[in-house]
Amino acid sequence: MESNDKDYVSLVRIPRKWFYVFARIFSSLVILNLLLEVFFGWKLEALGGTFLTRTSVLMALIVGFFFIFAHILEEIMFGYAKLFRDRVYAEGKAEGIAEGKAEGKAEGKAEGFQMANQAWVEWFQRKEAAEAAGEPFDEPSPAEQHRNGGN
Repeated sequence: MESNDKDYVSLVRIPRKWFYVFARIFSSLVILNLLLEVFFGWKLEALGGTFLTRTSVLMALIVGFFFIFAHILEEIMFGYAKLFRDRVYAEGKAEGIAEGKAEGKAEGKAEGFQMANQAWVEWFQRKEAAEAAGEPFDEPSPAEQHRNGGN
């Protein structure tokens, strides 16, 4: 069976890969407990009077530790994910602002050039029309108007 990142064990809602880690550790400890009792006579009597009681207590301790550890690990991962997300967002925002400023300056320059060019074309057309009509033309050029503070 293929597993993906969104594959969870029902009820406990933990990722299947973590559940497999827990199952392997738990099975190993139960087998180790059994081997210690049967072959070496070492009984963990502090956990209970019978093998079943000791295994149940061992299981409860392991499950509790596993879930506490998994929760702490998950909180740490969420914390790092939030920090990373915030950093990427801030970098993206700064990049967007810089690109917007550069684009705005380029558009402003192009628009200014077009307006200046249009002013010169209109002034030149008025000058030629006045010369063709034989009238005097004393309107200052756009460059002179700009120098004198006009638009």
